[in-house]
Amino acid sequence: MNTKLSYFKAASLSMKHYYNALVYINKNGLRKYYLYTSIFAIILFSLIFCASLYLGNTTIDAISNFNFIKEWKASITSLEPATIDSLMYWVLFLFVGLPIMITGIFVYPVILSAFTVPIQDTLTQKVLKISYHQEVDDRFDIKRMSSLFFKVSIPNALKSLCYSLILLPLTFIPVIGIVFMAISIAINSYYLGFGIMDNYFEYWNIDVDKSKQYIQRNKKMSTSIGLGGGLLAMIPILGGIIAPITSVVAGGLMMKELKVYEHFEEL
Repeated sequence: MNTKLSYFKAASLSMKHYYNALVYINKNGLRKYYLYTSIFAIILFSLIFCASLYLGNTTIDAISNFNFIKEWKASITSLEPATIDSLMYWVLFLFVGLPIMITGIFVYPVILSAFTVPIQDTLTQKVLKISYHQEVDDRFDIKRMSSLFFKVSIPNALKSLCYSLILLPLTFIPVIGIVFMAISIAINSYYLGFGIMDNYFEYWNIDVDKSKQYIQRNKKMSTSIGLGGGLLAMIPILGGIIAPITSVVAGGLMMKELKVYEHFEEL
């Protein structure tokens, strides 16, 4: 079956299946998984928020100490020095500090996904049993988990972080900076969806190389699967709790509709 998607179809599938996933989780008694991810979500969000705030303030301080900035501030005699410093801080925060914080929020879903792999793996098994009627070995396999963590989750998180940092300076550009923020969201969504798809493929005994090739050929599908989770995770605290779990279920439901499993059976 042709699983190529248009941008509109990918976006509409994402919205449809994330809504269906919420209903599915409630219907099948899977809400306990939200509790399992909550501790990771709260700790990680706090760390990323504090790190972004620290990096933003450090960068603002460094820029404020540039000689030309000091000379410019000294040339303004119509305002009090404290007022000038305050105005300068908030201008720099808007154009430097805020984009740094937003970048931290962008990479948060992928990093959170990497650290909740065992929880997502158990949930993947549930979806396979309920929706695909597939019996799986639910024993904890530390070798497989280690392979998934170090070969997929961590590399994807690092790539996501690198791309976000590369795009970060471009988000400072007025007006078109919004475009680069959208690109950053799409990239992070792709890597988030990549990990979800790859885990399902492992349970379908699909070779790692074939799995990667399929995902790379179907970037819109992977991005669609990760998009809803990425946007949900941007909601402080609550979003991080529900995003990883909802993403796994939405990914399974979407691939079922697109008959991805049947695609590999036919090969």
